[in-house]
Amino acid sequence: MHIDINNDNGQSQKEGMSEKDINKPRPRYQINWKKLRVLIGAVVLVLMLVAGSWWFFTKRDKGDDPVKVYDVAVVLKDQHNPDPEEDRKESLKAGDVALARETGREWSKTERIGYLIIKMKLKESQMRKLTEPVTEKLSKKEAEKKGLLPDPSSAEATKGKGGEKKNKMSKEELNQLLTQTVQARKYRIKIEDLDFDPAKVRQNQPFPDREFGWEIVESKVHCWFGICHNNKKAN
Repeated sequence: MHIDINNDNGQSQKEGMSEKDINKPRPRYQINWKKLRVLIGAVVLVLMLVAGSWWFFTKRDKGDDPVKVYDVAVVLKDQHNPDPEEDRKESLKAGDVALARETGREWSKTERIGYLIIKMKLKESQMRKLTEPVTEKLSKKEAEKKGLLPDPSSAEATKGKGGEKKNKMSKEELNQLLTQTVQARKYRIKIEDLDFDPAKVRQNQPFPDREFGWEIVESKVHCWFGICHNNKKAN
């Protein structure tokens, strides 16, 4: 006579279990709390390092960009060039800054009667922006079309004067060559908001002791996602 031992064992196990235990779904996985705590700790540590690095570099930049008082010479009348492209690239317009420098130096008579000279309390980075032009970077092909770079297939591209081999241009030199000015100034002073008569500047500067801030500056271009266009109100 053959006895199915396996079947008897299985039956015995089922009889020893309640109906609730039999129908209870088995968990597919178990959470390892120890590993989870280690993972959370590692994430918190990384976030703390990132935040600390950001704080450090932000503080360092502030230390290297002190606020000072600058004398700023502002153009009162538009300059003009008959060539529209050259006019845009070289001519300063009313409100553009011709020169900015630390206060304390004397201005010549020509400068005093030719510009509105005001004092501005600015960071050094802001002061530099006042005379910053609008630029665009050309591709090598565009530079070749404009004659800024020789055609790579031409003899001029490989040989210098006397036929000797021409040295390659450094990355810095190439970058400077490809970066072209398209507008003389990126920012301007909102002189129309200042209470003074431009015609009387030749007699006396209207704000000899008043200090202005960045609030009187506006951008002449607006950029979104790398695409820039002129601010019509500022041009």
